[in-house]
Amino acid sequence: MRRCLHITNHQGTAKNIRHVCEQLKCTVDTRQYTHGLYLSNHQADDVYRQTAEVISAYDILIFTDTTMVARPYLQNMDKHQCFIVVYMTNRFDWGLFAPRPQPQYDEYVALLRHSSRHPSRVVFCADNEYDRFYANHVRNIQVIASIIPPTPLLSHMTPPIGTQWCVYDRGSRVSDYLNSVPRQVAVYGPHQPYESTEWLAANHAACLHLPYQTNIMSVWEQLGCGLPYIVPTKRLLTELIATTSWYYWEEKELCVESIERSAWFAPENAPLFVFFDQWTDLAAITDTHLIAKRLQILRHMETHNAQHLATWRQILT
Repeated sequence: MRRCLHITNHQGTAKNIRHVCEQLKCTVDTRQYTHGLYLSNHQADDVYRQTAEVISAYDILIFTDTTMVARPYLQNMDKHQCFIVVYMTNRFDWGLFAPRPQPQYDEYVALLRHSSRHPSRVVFCADNEYDRFYANHVRNIQVIASIIPPTPLLSHMTPPIGTQWCVYDRGSRVSDYLNSVPRQVAVYGPHQPYESTEWLAANHAACLHLPYQTNIMSVWEQLGCGLPYIVPTKRLLTELIATTSWYYWEEKELCVESIERSAWFAPENAPLFVFFDQWTDLAAITDTHLIAKRLQILRHMETHNAQHLATWRQILT
């Protein structure tokens, strides 16, 4: 049995990789990444020296959240024998915000570009098409063709308690659009946490969500419990980003491309979402529709998980 070490600073990706490894009968330990958003060449070497003994006990190293976490091990491939999986769950250069330190940025990209072409011990993959496109086509980093979205733990469907919707106050502020929502909603956020993923799905009929990134880990966790997500159509999302000052969208550099290639509008994900094209459309979404949607979501997620676990099996075993 191959021994995996997952290094991350994200609770959601930690949970996802644990579930993947459990399904594939791989052993996995999780180690928290405690260093900065950017590591220089010398800083990365220091991190490698500090952890070389730790990683020597493992066959596979998995990196998620920020790709920078993998730098110490990619630039020291000749000093260890581990197989490396860089799982991009956001842009590979997230954290190197404008104005970027150009020489350091170019050095970092060159390292990833070279490492991604290692003949046998490195795999770059992504959980959405935009992050794959940005690395592969924009920066010439070799990324496998198969997108691997999160594969959450699935729960049996239970009818929701009540008909209330919920929103999560992150990205665009809820106060900027709440008056456009034709019903009362429960508001959660970083300072107003909900009890658990299962609790959220059991106690709310749906989640009204304004996407702020091309893919969001927690959304997949809640889809695994059958919680319907009500999201803007591509047309409305594009309009809101272009015409309002309050809408927050992470990918401003390649905005149109990021919307087109986001998880929200991927054809294979269409059964998972309830789309609205105008705020007034929300009033027409019935409780009966949302209950039927739950069953559709859970059936779809069973196929989804089986498909993407097969890709993980090819990588890890």
